[in-house]
Amino acid sequence: MRDVKTIVVYTNPAAELLLDGPQRDQVDRTMRAGVGLVTIHWASSVMQQDFDRLGERWLSYLGGTWI
Repeated sequence: MRDVKTIVVYTNPAAELLLDGPQRDQVDRTMRAGVGLVTIHWASSVMQQDFDRLGERWLSYLGGTWI
């Protein structure tokens, strides 16, 4: 994800898509580097059953979420 300025996500569940797959470490490095994250509609959510596992990191990216 070189030269990426912003990630835009329009899918559900976005938290699981970005944080559960093999790309999760790359996504985390990208976010820590200051890349923006835009989630549209349901993409701002994390599934309730995954909140304990993914919620803290997801909240650090977005500042808030739907469960």
